Amino acid sequence: GGGIYLSMAGNPDIRNTTIEGNTAGLKGGGLYLWGMPGTMLMMDNCTFDGNYGYDGGGIYIDAGTSHLAASTLINNRAKRHGGGVFVNHNNNPAFWVEDGTVIGRIGEGNIASSAPAAGGLGGGIYNTKQLNISESSVEGNTGDGIYNDGGEVRILDSSVSGNTLSGLESFITGATTLINIERSKFAENGFSGIGAINADLSITHGSIRDNGASGIRMNGGSLTMDRSEIVGNHSAGDGGGIAAYNITAAMQNSTVSGNSSGSTGGGLYLWGLDAGKISLANMTVSGNSAVVSGGGVEVENGSIGFTNVTLAANFGGGVHVQNPSLVAMRNTIVADNAAGNCGGLSVTSQGHNLDTDGTCALADPGDLSGLPANLGPLADNGGGTFTHALLPGSPALEAGDDATCMATDQRGVARPQGLHCDMGAYEAESPATATPPSATSTLTSTATPALSEFVFDPVNFSTDLMYTKIGRSCKPKEVTIQVMVTPEKGVGSVGLFYRLEEKSGGNMTGWSIGYSMIPQGGGWYTLTIYSEDFPDLSTVKGELWLAVQFVANDAGGQALAHSTVFRQVTVGQCMQ
Repeated sequence: GGGIYLSMAGNPDIRNTTIEGNTAGLKGGGLYLWGMPGTMLMMDNCTFDGNYGYDGGGIYIDAGTSHLAASTLINNRAKRHGGGVFVNHNNNPAFWVEDGTVIGRIGEGNIASSAPAAGGLGGGIYNTKQLNISESSVEGNTGDGIYNDGGEVRILDSSVSGNTLSGLESFITGATTLINIERSKFAENGFSGIGAINADLSITHGSIRDNGASGIRMNGGSLTMDRSEIVGNHSAGDGGGIAAYNITAAMQNSTVSGNSSGSTGGGLYLWGLDAGKISLANMTVSGNSAVVSGGGVEVENGSIGFTNVTLAANFGGGVHVQNPSLVAMRNTIVADNAAGNCGGLSVTSQGHNLDTDGTCALADPGDLSGLPANLGPLADNGGGTFTHALLPGSPALEAGDDATCMATDQRGVARPQGLHCDMGAYEAESPATATPPSATSTLTSTATPALSEFVFDPVNFSTDLMYTKIGRSCKPKEVTIQVMVTPEKGVGSVGLFYRLEEKSGGNMTGWSIGYSMIPQGGGWYTLTIYSEDFPDLSTVKGELWLAVQFVANDAGGQALAHSTVFRQVTVGQCMQ
């Protein structure tokens, strides 16, 4: 206690005080507190400047509960640990940093280790028991902003940025410790934003960005992340955004973008994971890069599940799988990744995914392969994190599986907005259907259309087989129809109608009542027709055409123009 030594001192209250330029040969250059577990120390509007101690250059806490409110700790130095503050584990202490307290700032940071250039453990804070930070900053310190040696850490509405090593480094052997981060930023630290061994790390509304190594680096424990961003971090090795070894994780409603790796896993690197314990849901992984492979995600010796994920525009590949690993996808978009969407071992489809280049070899019900995703740029579309919007006519619109889609999208928008949920992390909010026109009036009319030209070109189908013979029963299939529509001004919706026609001529079913495709201007419009919507074909021999026709309607649902009838899909029969 170079400046103040408090021992068994009841409940000290220090306010509006400057403690400056003091030296302790051992603990607490500015202040040392020791006493019974019930001790309560209040420090309000205080400044600790230029103090020195072996541990705890500014403050050393060794008892009770201490509150540091609206105060400043700058230029303090520890020969060993805790340039600003050292929280010891004796007498069950708890330390609260709150109400705008500043522990270090750029150019006036606290220092751990007697060699400032070398850094040390806990340039700002060294914690071994319980640390709570709210509405405060730990910035510009030499060493880690916070070094946690087995204690519990809770950080709320705060910034841990610009420290020479990691923003937060946590280490414990033989057990796990709790780290809870909410509405806080870890940015521009010289090493990782957060590094943790054997920690249960929870991040909500967090921002981990522009750090000199992995945004998050973990080995052991668990990661829970919600409504957060991992942006612009760089690792010379694996895992620019997140490097995770031997953890379980549940990440959702978050964006991993603009991270880079000098090796593999620009966005995420996942190694040695227990099967079924890693999940990404409502996640956007975009614009990351890796020199070797896995620009978006690298999975090595583990497993990962994607649900309503948009994995797009990464460099060095979308997802790369090596060694015996399992990557399962559903309702996921893998689009426009340089060096291929999927690489290494195959991914497992659980249905209703979109792969723009076919490298993911998707073949389960509802999968779309080789179609353009028609994504908007990574942008602030609401919800607090950046997403790729689905542009008009994207094949991913209403192409998800309602049974397995997330209840909301990454932004918190309820699913579905239309007849069915959308693939990927973004749910389009435009009405998925308009009022369909009358099938009879629009499909039999020969009147001159009100518009001089209306182009429907081309029509694509995802499969040419609706039914296959399995014993004496029929297996339901589905057909996804995609049309490029170039409407004139005044078109409010595009209707689709279909019927079955015998290829030999003659018999045909009536036209469907009509589906209305999303009216969002020119572009790709997509709709899936399910076989269960057809009449029973189990006793019909021969082959049928699936015939479709498109109708343009005004805002009131009145027909303006219609296309010719397209007959491009052969419907195979169950032969009796």
